Amino acid sequence: MVVWGTRLYGKVDEIAGAGHVATKFGHLFWIPLIPYESYFVTGEQRHDFTGVPLGLHTKSVVVAYLRAATLILFFLGFGAANALFNPTEQVDPGRIPQLQCMLVLGILSLPTYLATKMPWCEQASAESAADLAQRIEAANNDRSWPFEAP
Repeated sequence: MVVWGTRLYGKVDEIAGAGHVATKFGHLFWIPLIPYESYFVTGEQRHDFTGVPLGLHTKSVVVAYLRAATLILFFLGFGAANALFNPTEQVDPGRIPQLQCMLVLGILSLPTYLATKMPWCEQASAESAADLAQRIEAANNDRSWPFEAP
C-alpha cells in the first residue's frame, strides 16, 4: 500500500485568534516532498482548510523539511541503537562506525525538532505579522476572504 497525496506541513508564524502559515506539500508516506503553495490558514478540519494563498513561504517550507528530516533521523538512530545494543545478535565490526554515526544523528535530531517547535519559530513576530497582513491584503484585492482553498 502506497500512501500519497497533499497535506499541510510547516506550521509557523501563528497569530493568536487569527491563524497560522502552513505549506501544502505533496507527500509520500506522510513525508513532505514537493511544496505547492503556502497559506495563511484560518481554519482546519481534518482534510480541509480555509485560508489565503501566500505563494511559497520560505520559513514554512524549511521548517517542514527540518521536522521531517529530524523524525527520519530519529527513527534511523533508534534502529541503530537497537542493532548496537541488542544482546541477541552479533554486529559486524565493519558496520559499528556507521551505526554509531546513525545513533549520534538520531540523538542530535531531537533538539533540532524541538527547536522548530519553540515559540520563536511557531509564533509570528511583530514584523512577520505586519508582512503577513500586507500579503493577505494584496491577495484579497480581487476575492472575498476567507475562502475555501482548493
